Amino acid sequence: MRLTEYINPKCVSVDMEVKGKDEALEFLVGLLLQGGSITAAQKKEIINILKKREALGSTGVGYGVGIPHGKCSSMDKIVLAIAVSKKGVDFDSLDGKPVHIFFLLLGPEGTPTEHLKALARIARFSKDRNFRERIVKAETPEEILKIIKEREDKELA
Repeated sequence: MRLTEYINPKCVSVDMEVKGKDEALEFLVGLLLQGGSITAAQKKEIINILKKREALGSTGVGYGVGIPHGKCSSMDKIVLAIAVSKKGVDFDSLDGKPVHIFFLLLGPEGTPTEHLKALARIARFSKDRNFRERIVKAETPEEILKIIKEREDKELA
């Protein structure tokens, strides 16, 4: 399992400008919609799923990283959107600091193992300061994908 298998380059943004958690979730889901990873009919349901998950506890995990995630019955595969906010977003992070890197992970309800493996990999990569710094400095979606691929290649070598 590789994260890059779940990422459509059209679902990656290097210039997210939003104010607050709700706008960030809307933006991320919008990336999935514009990239063709979800349908317009799924958008509202997914936003509701993400907001319910956030109500349980923030997915702002610290280190300037947020990993909003959920499972949606109308989805048939795991998808991932990535966005970078240069200014940072107040996301009620566990460490109280703004989030600069967002990884939105969504999948169908019947893939708990694959979903958890993807979450664990994102969390593990996010603890690497060099990885985070490179993602924030990336100027194109393709550069972000290259950074993730390099990190995965290193881990799987």
